[in-house]
Amino acid sequence: LQLALGLAHARRAEALEAQPDTKPQAIDAWKQAEAAFVEAVAPAAAIYSVGHRSRFGHPRPEVWARWDAVGARGLRTDSQGAIRARFGGAGLVITSERQQRERYWHGR
Repeated sequence: LQLALGLAHARRAEALEAQPDTKPQAIDAWKQAEAAFVEAVAPAAAIYSVGHRSRFGHPRPEVWARWDAVGARGLRTDSQGAIRARFGGAGLVITSERQQRERYWHGR
């Protein structure tokens, strides 16, 4: 289980029980992730899928703090663009669109 995406609430515990020794390296950080689940998976990266100029305030500071507390590097699609997670001989390598190509007005 390298990348856990959008598991429904009921399926999260089931996935952990099925493979207790397997932890994801990157995870799609849910807006309402329970503290016990966050501590159980403790990924290297938490990816927040956030719409540009979203009025909903996601991720909420307390949710970000939960993932941060377990050492997950937080990445946001609204400010960093598309997030790429690649797995290979070097392990997990995460890059973002803004890291690869800044917006044209950033250099001015």
